[in-house]
Amino acid sequence: TFTVTPVCNVVADNTTSTADITEGETKTLTGTPTGGTWSIVSGGGNISGTTYTPADINTDTTVVIRYTIAADGDCAATSDDVTFTVTPVCDVVADNTTSTADITEGETKTLTGAPTGGTWSIVSGGGNISGTTYTPADINTDTDVTIRYTIA
Repeated sequence: TFTVTPVCNVVADNTTSTADITEGETKTLTGTPTGGTWSIVSGGGNISGTTYTPADINTDTTVVIRYTIAADGDCAATSDDVTFTVTPVCDVVADNTTSTADITEGETKTLTGAPTGGTWSIVSGGGNISGTTYTPADINTDTDVTIRYTIA
């Protein structure tokens, strides 16, 4: 009687590209040998089959994806991680839709912008802003005023 010990030479190899993607893209996951499982170690998102889809993010996010070959008999499970960065899609654009019609120093101007939630500031020309109402400064000559709408 004697014992034959298995050779445990099956090693997980995560060959997924480490190239960065944006949150609007997906990444195809690749690994050898076939038959392993995929998991997200950190960074969020989800995996469906061999496709990784990032989470909705606001800042650059480091993602770690693990490929695991399960234990088989006396052979332990093996895994291999790949790291890449997901960058947010910054598709929110401030649009200052305030009328450019002239006013006199005794009048006010209603400021309008999209999307909602931005902030108003006076770049040049003076005056003050309260909420969405601009009131000009006390002036002696025609004055050009520039108002900025900012989405943070």
